[in-house]
Amino acid sequence: MKCYLLDRDFGCKTASGVNWSLERDGPFYSSQDGHWQPSEDTYYEHGDNTWFASGKVSEDSKGKMSQLWVQVVNAKESFNNTHVIGDYTTAVKEEVIVDQAFVDVMTALEPGLFDFWPHKKVWDINHNCQPWNGPFYFATLLPTIESFSPNVTEMFYRETVQEKYQGSYSLGKHPPTIKASSIAGNLIWRDRLTRKVLCTQPFLDVLSQLGVHEWKAYEVKVLDDRH
Repeated sequence: MKCYLLDRDFGCKTASGVNWSLERDGPFYSSQDGHWQPSEDTYYEHGDNTWFASGKVSEDSKGKMSQLWVQVVNAKESFNNTHVIGDYTTAVKEEVIVDQAFVDVMTALEPGLFDFWPHKKVWDINHNCQPWNGPFYFATLLPTIESFSPNVTEMFYRETVQEKYQGSYSLGKHPPTIKASSIAGNLIWRDRLTRKVLCTQPFLDVLSQLGVHEWKAYEVKVLDDRH
């Protein structure tokens, strides 16, 4: 069984990030103005707005986000023939937007992996156009697993963090190890303690077949403890 950490491939010319704005071509949305901030105030059905947030984004947060523009940034080339915008980070916020092909493929693979919800206001700042001819969906990753075992992986409890991130862990410098028994039968998930996103080979194969080049996979050691 092979397992991987998923991250942005910064060498890919269509790798991108997202910012928020009140207007399509307006300045980036700032939390300093005192308004609701999607990068700070997004709530989920489990864990609310904390480090342990999981499940679908709350309907209230979805409604507030629908009023704002997503500005796609940092892409060096246009998004022709691409399927994803942004990448999964450890932050408690939504940063991945996908196209209909991604939705169709992942729903066929396993319906419970993502919550796909539409967002109409998406604009490629660098190229002054929509990334593609829609539709656009946020792809909230749903499964969570406590996959890194402290007795086989170097992990550090983060003590000096703001209140909503209490209980968080970070990985050490040594390559992490995962017990095979903790991830058996899973495709993609968020680690519960570190909020890192991981996947197994079958999911990576589907990404490759679809043509998702913006994410890079780093293999993680798997300890076979299923005997």
